[in-house]
Amino acid sequence: MNRGRTIAAGAVTALAITLTLLLVASVVAAGPSAQGPPGGHQEDKPLLSLVPAGGSVGAQGVKPREGVAIRSALGTAFTYQGRLMRDGGPINDICDFRFSLWDAVGSGSPPSGGTQIGSPQTKTGVPVTEGLFTVQLNFDSGAFQGDARWLQVAVRCPTGVGGYATLSPRQPLTPAPYALALPGLWTRQNGTSPNLIGGYSGNIVVGGVVGAAIGGGGTAEASCGFSHNEPCANRVFDSYGAIGGGKGNLAGSDDGDAMTAAYATVGGGLNNTASSWAATIGGGELNTASGDSATVGGGVINIASGYNATVGGGYSNEAIGYMATIAGGSDNTADGNLAAVGGGANNTASGDYATVPGGSDNVAQGDYSFAAGRKARAYNRGCFVLADATDAYEDCIKDNRLIFRVRRKINR
Repeated sequence: MNRGRTIAAGAVTALAITLTLLLVASVVAAGPSAQGPPGGHQEDKPLLSLVPAGGSVGAQGVKPREGVAIRSALGTAFTYQGRLMRDGGPINDICDFRFSLWDAVGSGSPPSGGTQIGSPQTKTGVPVTEGLFTVQLNFDSGAFQGDARWLQVAVRCPTGVGGYATLSPRQPLTPAPYALALPGLWTRQNGTSPNLIGGYSGNIVVGGVVGAAIGGGGTAEASCGFSHNEPCANRVFDSYGAIGGGKGNLAGSDDGDAMTAAYATVGGGLNNTASSWAATIGGGELNTASGDSATVGGGVINIASGYNATVGGGYSNEAIGYMATIAGGSDNTADGNLAAVGGGANNTASGDYATVPGGSDNVAQGDYSFAAGRKARAYNRGCFVLADATDAYEDCIKDNRLIFRVRRKINR
């Protein structure tokens, strides 16, 4: 080993150190692989070596056998191999390395500019043989979210002697070929079920959550939707939650407990929130499913807050009662248990098992009541009211009554 010559902090240009990055393996957790072009300022033609990755990666991945649980997480570390040169020749020594991750290539020597990602990693006592060295690096999965990254390397040889010399330029971390098949997609490992995140790099699956997925979507805009200052990233706050796409969507309750609103799902759309256990929103805009197992199919500003309540679509409808249903329409309310509104506008089914099939300004307030047409109001239990288009209220105020309002007879 040549220990008589020390690589110190101020000797980078004089020693003409060259660092050549080598592709050795795919980076797990859907991050870029440790591969890059030759670095440094060697006057001779840069050396390029290729260390083949062990094994092959299939596009479908490995499927677990039935009944076999995850034994341990794959982790987020990757193998990094380089070649260290001095005065045109390879180094043979024991060296120390310091690696840091950056979001820009920077400029100058040593490089400046950009933002450091995560904490630097120091590897001491690394054998360098014929210039080649190998280390394991782990910046965690949050460091690789689809944006470009550069690796800055500082070195001192022999180990423990002198200061670190920072090599220039920073080296780009480029994706392995199989990683290119899934751009903008990364995983976060855990011991139960990895989280899968796609789309905008600011999309969020919070810490402690397992088995969550964001298919894509999200943007860097500060606000989404009309007169709403919601962030435009997609966010999952509870385990096994899912967002298919769109932007500004939220699945989960954000209360610090990863199971409070587990299995919440938003298919897509804009600024939709599924905030309860197994709540589902198909799409649309500004919809909320806040009851356990509640569903909003789509539309705009619809709310399903009752347990297993459903709003199919429309505008500004609200299903509040237990298993209440609104098929569509506008400004309808079903707040009785198992109450239903078929459509229309400004209708209310507030009694248990009450029904308004459609029309406008109808009220089914009594249990088992029915109101249809225009301005039909069934206030008592078992009331059945049918009203024509006359602009006047037709009320039922006694139990189990049938009331019709028809201004013209049918001519046969």
